[in-house]
Amino acid sequence: MDRKLKTFRNIGTGLMRLLLIFLCMFLLAHSHNNVPRMAAAETGKNTKESVVKALIEALKDENHEVRKQAAISLGEIRTPHAVEPLIATLKDEDPEVRKAAAWALGEIGKYGLEPSKDFGSIVIKSNPPDAWVFLDGKKHEELTPTVIEKVPVGRKYEIRVSKEGFEPWTEPVEPRADKSLTIQVSLKRLVGTIVVRSDPPGASVFLDGVKYKELTPTVIQKLRVGKICKIKIEKKGFKTWSAIVEPQADKPLIVEAILIKLDKTRK
Repeated sequence: MDRKLKTFRNIGTGLMRLLLIFLCMFLLAHSHNNVPRMAAAETGKNTKESVVKALIEALKDENHEVRKQAAISLGEIRTPHAVEPLIATLKDEDPEVRKAAAWALGEIGKYGLEPSKDFGSIVIKSNPPDAWVFLDGKKHEELTPTVIEKVPVGRKYEIRVSKEGFEPWTEPVEPRADKSLTIQVSLKRLVGTIVVRSDPPGASVFLDGVKYKELTPTVIQKLRVGKICKIKIEKKGFKTWSAIVEPQADKPLIVEAILIKLDKTRK
């Protein structure tokens, strides 16, 4: 008895959702009725977006008939926003739902994408400039400042801006139809640290010819990552020690100098 009751409830829920789909389609077809002419276009656009969103959600419904009708309705609307959800529906457990999704994708492909209003552009600027841009992991062909054009709207993308010697910048963005989305990125320079030690300690340290304020052991901070530096260590009575180093961003660079005593017998 409980099983039958549950079945009837599921059927009832499915029928209600089907009625909701038909209501959505009715609203879409009559979205311009009784609307002032100047507001008609915007009203129609908002109605369509709401209907498409509801239909895409219905593709995940428990009732296979609801999923099927949602796919058919999306095919009739022919919106490119439904392409990805419909592709996912091709793996539906119900063959009728898969068939409806395939038909809908065919309808969208047959009539092509909607006009350019369904595309946006992303303007990316960076400080400093000449940084690489990645859209969903795909490298853009130009350095910043640049424009990525004809980006399909209706979903979020990941923008990544990277430049050698700077921390990469990543953020989700969502372009809008008929609008340019401008992104201004301030890249943070990567800095490194050098720990300088000597045996014996108390030696003077020179970084690129400039004497550091402290004797060894000491720590030199906020050094530009990727820049080659020359470290020189001097102590009276010992040979000068030098090395070429490159600061790292992920961990301190340890420099240890074993100083050799000068031969006092040499004349």
